Amino acid sequence: MSLIHVSIRSGKYYLESGAGRPAKIRTIRGFTIVEIAIVVAIIGILLTLILNNSGVMSSARTKEVVATSSDLVEAVRNFKERYKVLPGDDPTATTQIPGALANGDGNGLIDGNEPANVMDHLFKAGLTKGGPGVMQGPYGSIWVMSYGLAISGGSPCQPSVATPPVAPKALNYIVFQNLPAAIAQDIDTKFDDGVFNTGTVLASSAYTGAGVPDVVACFAMPMF
Repeated sequence: MSLIHVSIRSGKYYLESGAGRPAKIRTIRGFTIVEIAIVVAIIGILLTLILNNSGVMSSARTKEVVATSSDLVEAVRNFKERYKVLPGDDPTATTQIPGALANGDGNGLIDGNEPANVMDHLFKAGLTKGGPGVMQGPYGSIWVMSYGLAISGGSPCQPSVATPPVAPKALNYIVFQNLPAAIAQDIDTKFDDGVFNTGTVLASSAYTGAGVPDVVACFAMPMF
């Protein structure tokens, strides 16, 4: 049986039989500049699509959180117009709302244990569809509570949000749990100053920086 040897001559593979006769030739050809340019262009287009899709997804998630906040504010406003008090804070809820579990103190602030009763009052008044328990969003629980409670150690969302240098005018807040930092920063930038511990939109930690987690444990937006 003849042996086959491989040798390279002038940029070609020569497969030679034992007798030294060329058995098969295959030319080696690299990529041309045009082909490389096309590949680079395709990679660039793919990267652009990926980055754009990421931005679109982030924007959609931000809009979802803002829409949730708006819907909740509307439900609370409708409750106040109907009963002249805030849900959770209603001192006569158990008598004027069928099935309501507890009353509030009627001081205009959703504080103490009242955040736990907000959704119970709203749901049983027919103003929300989510059920009587603590509201659940795509990232975690959502509460309605007073500003004072949101910045305190008694807040149901821990760690509490930062205390700004100047107290905001809003008395009550909507607090989101475990919100992605990118979404929190986007909302803060669009509706306030983009800083977690100043202004009216507040968070429990910074949005960016070394060692900063990707999720903000507690994020508070003013209600009214």
